[in-house]
Amino acid sequence: MSNQIKVKPNEQEITKMYQEIMNACRRGINDSKGSPSHELGVAVFRKYFGGSNPVLDINEPIVGQKGFTPLAMAAYFKKDVEIKALLELGAKSNLEIQEQKITALHISATQGSPVACKLFLDAGHQVDHQSKLLETPMMRGCQAGHMEVVSLFATKNANIKIKNQDGKDCIEIAKDNLHFNIARFLDYTYLNKSLNDKIEKKSTSKI
Repeated sequence: MSNQIKVKPNEQEITKMYQEIMNACRRGINDSKGSPSHELGVAVFRKYFGGSNPVLDINEPIVGQKGFTPLAMAAYFKKDVEIKALLELGAKSNLEIQEQKITALHISATQGSPVACKLFLDAGHQVDHQSKLLETPMMRGCQAGHMEVVSLFATKNANIKIKNQDGKDCIEIAKDNLHFNIARFLDYTYLNKSLNDKIEKKSTSKI
């Protein structure tokens, strides 16, 4: 039995594929009842990105979407099921995109999606990954006022003392954007953590 040669799609076909992928990323494909379906979207991902010889590179930007990859786009639209499917198909969560060199984790932090943030961290994304502007995902969460995201990063020991290119750390960013509850939370959480670490270190030295 002869091996089938896969014909490379032309530019028009690729554009059409990416339109389908874009709809899948934002859960814009409807089922027979007219309801948005994540199952149909995931099927699109598997069609183009699955198998040993995928039709398209899952980590390449979507045509016409300003450098956003499928994973970054799903993060922007806060579609957790689609994010999980893309990660399982080999999407790289720490891939830097656009001129600012942000990652999907930065996007999910900005959008306020703790579930997506946890998916990226579980996939091995560094919690303190800095963009070209030296922003961490925690800074993005502080700026946008997303307490659940900030709390998640705190449990992952995010470094709140890192400074962005303007010389601001997480607490200063939270205050600048009038998210004083987040600033207080970080002050309290990291003060307690520091005290507990000192107590634990002191106890260990006595043994």
